[in-house]
Amino acid sequence: MGLIGKDPINILQGEISPLLDLPYLKFLDLSLNDFHQDSIPEFIGSLQYIEYLNLSNANFRGTIPTNLGNLSHLEVLDLSGNCFSLKADNLNWVYGLSSLKVLYLGGVDLSNADDWLDAVNMLPTLVELSLFFCKFHKLPQNLPHVNFTSLKILDLSYNDFSSTIPDWLFDIGHSLVYLNLSRCPIPLTLGLFQKKGLPLSTSSSLRELYLSNNRLNGSLEQSLAQFSQLVVLNMAGNHLEGNITEAQLQKFRSLQVLDLSSNRLVLKDQEYEFVFQFLHGYVPNLSSQLQLSPLDLSSNSFNSPLPGFSANLRGILNFVEFRFQRYARTMNHSEIHNVREEKKKTKMALQ
Repeated sequence: MGLIGKDPINILQGEISPLLDLPYLKFLDLSLNDFHQDSIPEFIGSLQYIEYLNLSNANFRGTIPTNLGNLSHLEVLDLSGNCFSLKADNLNWVYGLSSLKVLYLGGVDLSNADDWLDAVNMLPTLVELSLFFCKFHKLPQNLPHVNFTSLKILDLSYNDFSSTIPDWLFDIGHSLVYLNLSRCPIPLTLGLFQKKGLPLSTSSSLRELYLSNNRLNGSLEQSLAQFSQLVVLNMAGNHLEGNITEAQLQKFRSLQVLDLSSNRLVLKDQEYEFVFQFLHGYVPNLSSQLQLSPLDLSSNSFNSPLPGFSANLRGILNFVEFRFQRYARTMNHSEIHNVREEKKKTKMALQ
């Protein structure tokens, strides 16, 4: 049963009538509705055959009913997006969700749920775990035995962790595809990544890594090769430093998104060097980066023409951002025209 409130005019409001007359219900989606901060109805915990339950962005409030733990057939549970109106003092109730594969609790107040790691560790079939913005204040350091080895996607972003990355995260890191620890802020060094091997070997399954706005420091010059298997790498807003060469960047054959903004990096060429922020000087040829998207070269001051890839933007980029006033003196008229035309077409295609 899907009752998604995509249209603001037709969203559901008010109380939910019991659905116990549908004892074999397997799919229930009430997301994007407005239930005026009512509590999640207790009867939902009696829908014993339900496999998919989505109550996200529906303006529920109060404590999550523990009888949701009776839903042993449940595979997907999404309670995210209720703006801290939902809370749970513990997650003991998830022990009963023996079939669970996807758990989204982003925006649920779990500040008192000190057992959250032990609880999710009892879910061996769990593939996706999203706990962003849950008001955590510490990242548990001890987990004697890791059970949730099926985990592929882990999002712990926007939590106020102050501790270092624990060993259990390194243990599961080698099987992850997606890891988001942005804005935690965890004190990290690139040397720790090298020492522990999280999860940056070329044989690793990791494809998307988000570590922006932490306290990550160290020299990227010696560590960059570890990230070459990634599709997305975001380390913006840290304290990284060091030199990066064009040869190093060309090793990222699968890279689609690279964000190293607001660091202290220097990009070195055989004859030129310039920093990533307020760039100046020679622009390297990035034509080998066929998956690169988007590219933002705004707010810089280049003193050489853009290399030949600017004429082939259609096949390389989905979105290009230039601030032309700083390029105009070094780009010929046809280059500027081509870039502007491609930017217009790209924006139209995205609308």
